[in-house]
Amino acid sequence: MADSDPVPTCPIVCAARRRPATFVAILIIAVVVPIFWKDIERLPRRFVPRNLGVVEEGRLYRSGQIHRSLLPGVLRDKGIESVVCLTYDPRQSDFDAEERIVRQSGGQYLLLPGLDGEGIGDIVIYAVALQRVKEHLEQGKTVLVHCSAGSERTGAAIYFWRTLVRGHAPADAWREVLSYGHDDRDNPKLRPYINGNLPALASMLVDRGVIARVPDPLPMVPAP
Repeated sequence: MADSDPVPTCPIVCAARRRPATFVAILIIAVVVPIFWKDIERLPRRFVPRNLGVVEEGRLYRSGQIHRSLLPGVLRDKGIESVVCLTYDPRQSDFDAEERIVRQSGGQYLLLPGLDGEGIGDIVIYAVALQRVKEHLEQGKTVLVHCSAGSERTGAAIYFWRTLVRGHAPADAWREVLSYGHDDRDNPKLRPYINGNLPALASMLVDRGVIARVPDPLPMVPAP
């Protein structure tokens, strides 16, 4: 007499036999989600402006790259008339459309490429950015400063703005950097970059008329 088929003991096989539709759905999700994860991850950016925050209410804002469908509304709602862009990625349609959208709204646009995603690079770029922000605020324009994620390059720019230009406490300015997504474990280069370039940047800002004198002491990022 032939033996009967053994009863399956594998949980996956049992689940598939008991609820085939559920099993198929789970299988599809397991296969599809990894393939389209980047698109899924970007989905919230179509509905919420990426890392948008207030630096000075009604005057100065910060963000990551804002989706092209949201940008006109952000410019209008915040009254933004000047955009300083610290990122450069022509492969991204949102970046590619940004200058056109800003100029169509009647705003001014300054692209400052050259800093990498960790926020480091030629310190002159930060000097130019802060000079533009200061000039446009003095002209009564509302300004947006942004990079790709709104955490590293923008974080450094706003740290420099708050401490060197506005005279805020370094600890408070650094807490803001952290609150917008910077993490020393992911990017250990930003803190030493800021501290190492503060003397040169402060001197540049004096030469450009952005600040009256080099602060003493310089507003170093506190040790972790």
